[in-house]
This record gives sequence, structure tokens and C-alpha cells, in this order.
Amino acid sequence: MSGKSVLYESEGNVLTYDAGVLLRRIADGLCQGKIELAGGESGTVSIPLANDVAMEIKIKDKVKDSGSKRVMEIEMKWLVVNPQ
Repeated sequence: MSGKSVLYESEGNVLTYDAGVLLRRIADGLCQGKIELAGGESGTVSIPLANDVAMEIKIKDKVKDSGSKRVMEIEMKWLVVNPQ
């Protein structure tokens, strides 16, 4: 059986400091093998991690007349084995 579901989602403008706090919380969770996030549309979630992940980081610029729009994307993928 296959299917997709959103376990956690948060979107909007935040202060750079607050974004750093969230990323630090995610980084701490990576080191501990489990990410715990509160708030957002999905409430509080605890996400178990695998021992290794596929990771991709991109930073892109889109030049406009008024300046450059910069986008950073961080993506990680891992397999969670279903218990039998």
C-alpha cells in the first residue's frame, strides 16, 4: 500500500532569528535521531530518523530589476522501515 501524507507543515514570514531557532531545533533532532516540532497546522509531531539520509542543499539567485531574490532549499530523504 502506498500513499502520501503531510506530517508537519509550517509556512510564512518569520524573523531571521526565529528561522535560526527552528533550524537549530531540527539540527539537534538530527543529532539525536528524532525531530520533534511543535506548532504549525499539524500540531506537535515527533519524526523518527534513519541512521543515514540523502541530503540536498541548493541556494539560488533570481536577478530582478530591484535586486536579487535568493532561495535556499534544504531537502532530506530517508527510509522508515515498517514494523512487521
